[in-house]
Amino acid sequence: MKSQCCQIFNAVLLSVAVLAAPAAYANSVKFDYGPSGAPAMAAFFSDSTPGQVQLTIDAVNLNGNNTLNSLCFNFNPNLDATSLIFTQTGSVGGVSGKVSAANDSYKAGGGSGKFDIDFLFGPDFVTGDSVTYFITGFSNLSVNDFLFLETPSAGRTPGYAVGSIQALSSVEIVQGTPELNVVPDTASTFWLILLGVFSLGIFCRCLKVVVV
Repeated sequence: MKSQCCQIFNAVLLSVAVLAAPAAYANSVKFDYGPSGAPAMAAFFSDSTPGQVQLTIDAVNLNGNNTLNSLCFNFNPNLDATSLIFTQTGSVGGVSGKVSAANDSYKAGGGSGKFDIDFLFGPDFVTGDSVTYFITGFSNLSVNDFLFLETPSAGRTPGYAVGSIQALSSVEIVQGTPELNVVPDTASTFWLILLGVFSLGIFCRCLKVVVV
């Protein structure tokens, strides 16, 4: 009886551990470009490992033959954006881009502006395509370092992110709206599982005393 009960609780604990297994990151932020609920493109920052952020850029639903031209982001003003390192790790549709980073130096579509990071793509980033990067350069880098408004400039309201879409005869500028996505972090899940193991040990000890 004692052994059977312990086996049952071990199975339950294992099931809970699998269901509560932590995601690969502790938090994330998504920038949607375009109408709410139906963006034309999206950029998803997520904490991958300490000091490493993963960025995936998707062309979700571009109209007609439109292509994703460029995306601009901000960076923590207390840090130097030129120290960021971008490593492309994946691509759908053969997409690749040129990445530049410098404080208050870019605007969507090219030219000088107040954003800190600029992704410039070729003419073939169409609906269904995506590209993924790892971002490093600081030991404590996280998605929070990319959630800043641009430096104010005359005649323009500061934004969190901006992109440009290349149409047949014009370039459309689209603001990026941030959405925070909090998921279970590794530390809290670890302590939850540890507490479960500890409680299971106490239960089995008590059961042993009762059976004896």
